[in-house]
Amino acid sequence: MVSNKFTTTSPVIASFDFQEIATGEGFVDYYPALTQDSVGTDYILTGDSSTYSDEEQVTFAFTKDNDTTYRKQLDLDFDLSEYQLSQTFEGTAHIGVTWSVTGASADSNGMYIIFKIRKWDPDTSTETEIASVQTETKNDDDDPQLKTSLLDVAIPQTVFPAGTVLRLTAELWSMNDSSIADLTGTMKIDPANRNGSATNPNFLKLRMPKRIE
Repeated sequence: MVSNKFTTTSPVIASFDFQEIATGEGFVDYYPALTQDSVGTDYILTGDSSTYSDEEQVTFAFTKDNDTTYRKQLDLDFDLSEYQLSQTFEGTAHIGVTWSVTGASADSNGMYIIFKIRKWDPDTSTETEIASVQTETKNDDDDPQLKTSLLDVAIPQTVFPAGTVLRLTAELWSMNDSSIADLTGTMKIDPANRNGSATNPNFLKLRMPKRIE
């Protein structure tokens, strides 16, 4: 009699499509989200697209300024958990973001977002910038006010050793050339895409190009 052996251990299966095998490049998706507890607010990256962010968007209010100088309104670091194994990224990353700027005047008050992809080493408190990209400039009198942008970012070959962290920094910059109205800027950050649409999804996504060894 032939006996069958069973195991409760889940097998690890690596699967790649033809294009990934041909180019040696696969992609890993990460989603920024906001957590909040009795201690305070934290900004994270997660690979789980079903995560409900504590808030569906981040928002800033810029009071009437009557000035054409762009100023940084928000500077947010979204951090992944520490890698347990070394990771290598190289190629073209993609950032998809839904954002808006609104005001109560007819002035063309602008906003743009700068994204920075970084490596953070918590042991040495060292931050290394890998690449950055900036959106177009959007005005508060644009129609429609809500905009979804797709950005390409060239990633040089970068090794993340075990214990390091992938960080996505989002800087929201705006100008309020108005003496009568405030300005409001928003950026969507809900991985679960609550209240999103096919035209304007409610999440921010970073797609990183991972080298297939």
